[in-house]
Amino acid sequence: MNLSIYTLSGSLYCIIELDTPLNISKILDKIISNLEPYITFSILSETHTVILNFLKDTNIIEFENYISNIYNSSIDNHTLYIITEEYYDNSSRTLLEYYNYLKRLNDSECDIILRQPNLSMLNKYLIINVLNHNGHLLSLLNEEFRNNKEIVLAAVKDDIEALEYASTELQNDRELIYAAVIIDGHALKYASTELQNDREIALAAVNNNNSRSLPLQYVSKELRGDRRIVLASVNKDGESLEYASEELRGDRQIVLAAVINDGGSLEYASDELRGDRQIVLAAVIKMGRALEYASTELKGDKEIVLAAVNKRGGALCYASDELQKDKEIVLAAINNNGCALRYASKKLKEDKEIVLAAINQHVNAFQYASEELQKDNDVLQLFNKIFT
Repeated sequence: MNLSIYTLSGSLYCIIELDTPLNISKILDKIISNLEPYITFSILSETHTVILNFLKDTNIIEFENYISNIYNSSIDNHTLYIITEEYYDNSSRTLLEYYNYLKRLNDSECDIILRQPNLSMLNKYLIINVLNHNGHLLSLLNEEFRNNKEIVLAAVKDDIEALEYASTELQNDRELIYAAVIIDGHALKYASTELQNDREIALAAVNNNNSRSLPLQYVSKELRGDRRIVLASVNKDGESLEYASEELRGDRQIVLAAVINDGGSLEYASDELRGDRQIVLAAVIKMGRALEYASTELKGDKEIVLAAVNKRGGALCYASDELQKDKEIVLAAINNNGCALRYASKKLKEDKEIVLAAINQHVNAFQYASEELQKDNDVLQLFNKIFT
């Protein structure tokens, strides 16, 4: 089985036999042995897709997998392509020595390297490897480097916040911003106003909310009213409903999707939908304290309040006065959190069964019992047993 490597102009670079057990190091050695000093390389697949940039990539897994697939195929002859490029190293190391040096850089070395006043584009691979290690160090570089797409993308892959230091031109570069929001939608924060109004980029951003920063907040005002974008956003993080247009915060399907994902997003729903029984029930099942944002009427709905206190006992504080007097509701609340006794009616704080159950669940509930029950022998005995 042969692997033929050609230049893009069609010249044969080398032929590597793959009849022996697969050894990536030997393949790389063969490629490197044909290079002139201070020349590095990239390997492209038969379809001209880059599968290895030797000095730039943080690992060679993609190249290893590609070669493995070739080795395990039934085809005898395979073709790859090579692109060569000059690099600079003032310590006269071989390409392999320089590669190993770049991969072993530590934090202090990275900081020192990027503070050097004489850096130039000849040091591109050194800079990229430093940024692979710590993308935030892009902030130390001058405008020439901050305006280089390859360098900025290396920084962004490590730290999405590094996009803040990219040039204004690159913050308006559609290809770069799209690549950045695919990594993490938070990148939209640093995109130009024009690209924050780009529907495809906005949709990619809300679908890749990896830092949970709610990219919808950085989408243009116009696109916050785009139903598809907002629905995708609330399905990913319901709390982003806060940044939807007023019209869409009154859209039943969108609000229901939001509260199913994050019950607390009920806070941002329209007044009408805060009074929608199905939506509120879904919200409190997900997050008991969402009861705070329900309409006054639904705070008096026993099924809804029961669902809320079963999820979070302290939600009893948002229940209607009438339901704070309901023994079934209060028992459910204190079984979840004994200190929810604090929000029970005065009468139920005088109910021995309720008080004992509350203290048994959480000893601190003792302070919310009536003065009379705080002196009761059974109550005191349980309190002292648990407390000591």
